[in-house]
Amino acid sequence: MEKLDLLAVALGLATLAGVNLYLTVFATGLAIHFHWITLAPQYQSLEVLGNPWIISIAGVLYLLEFFADKIPWVDSIWDAVHTVIRPIGGALLAIQVLGHPSPAFTVIVALLAGGTSLLTHTAKAATRLASNTSPEPISNIGLSLGEDAAVLGGLTLIHFAPLLALIVFLIAIGVFFAIPVFSALLLSLTDFDIYALADLNNVRFIGLQNYERLFANPLFWGAMRNTGLFAVLGVPLSIAASRWRLRCCDA
Repeated sequence: MEKLDLLAVALGLATLAGVNLYLTVFATGLAIHFHWITLAPQYQSLEVLGNPWIISIAGVLYLLEFFADKIPWVDSIWDAVHTVIRPIGGALLAIQVLGHPSPAFTVIVALLAGGTSLLTHTAKAATRLASNTSPEPISNIGLSLGEDAAVLGGLTLIHFAPLLALIVFLIAIGVFFAIPVFSALLLSLTDFDIYALADLNNVRFIGLQNYERLFANPLFWGAMRNTGLFAVLGVPLSIAASRWRLRCCDA
């Protein structure tokens, strides 16, 4: 049961890191530093987040994100930059929760946490991109404040009921991804053109023609190569760096 709770906290923090990494670290660090929460023995590895330097750096970065996140298109540029940062940060947070597990378990949790952070980051980035098509800035501000509130609420739920938090996060990810992914898969088999705002009543089924054009595009294979390099090099390097940092902290 203890390992399940640890996994729930690790993946819960990774989920929230995909939405706002800096607020997740900043709020958790403040709560630990000022003893607003008491860490259970199995979570003592998170005590490092209460370090004043970590709190200060996370606070400054969160302040930058707080304003960047509310300006149309600037928020999407910020999200694009953090496509790599948030998943790696989520994986590092998850590893920090675990402390000193077996290397195999560390790798498994890092992959799960990084993937979870990437999912929530993608959901946030896609939502922001869609909201930027609106001429008014109110929707961006509302979404940003809502995301911050969700992160703080999620952290509270993780503290009091980690397993319940994990279930809620998984349901939310499923709702926000299962329905859009299934809809996108169906539309990919048609001649629907989002840029031309095609009438759904006139959409024609064209089978795999879109995929044939995609696989013939050299830009697609370049993107696949870059993604593969990130997966093969980025994740192992982040795990190695986190293990090295843990050893330095214990020395």
